[in-house]
Amino acid sequence: TFRHIVPYVTIRVVMTNQTRESGKWVVDWLNDPYGGKSRTRCFGQYTIAERNRIISLIRKLQSFASIALTSKKFDSFNNPKAGRLENDIYRITSRYKLSPFFCIAEGQPRCTFLTATLRQPVALAAVECLKEIWRNESIDRLALCAQCGEHWIFRIKQNQECCSPKCRQKRYEKTPKGRNRRKEYQRGYYRDHLSSTSPPIKARRHAKLRRLFG
Repeated sequence: TFRHIVPYVTIRVVMTNQTRESGKWVVDWLNDPYGGKSRTRCFGQYTIAERNRIISLIRKLQSFASIALTSKKFDSFNNPKAGRLENDIYRITSRYKLSPFFCIAEGQPRCTFLTATLRQPVALAAVECLKEIWRNESIDRLALCAQCGEHWIFRIKQNQECCSPKCRQKRYEKTPKGRNRRKEYQRGYYRDHLSSTSPPIKARRHAKLRRLFG
C-alpha cells in the first residue's frame, strides 16, 4: 500500500519552480474535501472515479520509476514488467483526448483545450501537472501522509512525511524519543501539581488547616 512513505530515488534532481507548483496543484486537487460529491454538473469538477484514476496513474508512474533504477541505461522495451506498466499507463492517459475550445473572456478571444470525452479540464490539468513532475524526475515526491494515510503531500524535503503539524506531532509521539519525552512531562506535571509535596497541594492543605484551626 501507499500508506507508507515511498523512499526518495531522485533527490539529486534539482526541482524547478514549475515542478513545485505542479506538485502543489495535484496535492490540493487530491485533498479536496468536497471531491466526488455530485459536483459533475459544475464545470471543472471531478468525480470519485476520476480521482481514483489519477491516483492509479500516480502509483503506476512511481512503480515505473522504481523499476528504472535497476539500470542506468534502462529501456522499457527490454523489460516485460516495465512494458506492462507502460501499457497500463497508456490505457489511463489515452482517454484524455483533446479538442479545441474557443471562447471570449474579458473581451479577449481565447482558445484552450478540453478533454473530448469527459469535458473536464481539471482532470486534464492534473495529467498535465503529472507530466511536468515526471519530466523533472520528481514523481516519487508524491506520497500519502505517513500518519493519517488520507492526505497527499508533495515532499519538498527528503524527511517530509506528514501533511500537517498535528500529524507530525502524533507521529513524533510514537517514536521512542517522543514517548520518553511524554513520560518525563507527565512525571514533572505530577511532581509539580498533583503530588502531596507539590507547592499547590501544600498551599491548599495549609489553607484548609488555617480555616479549621484558625
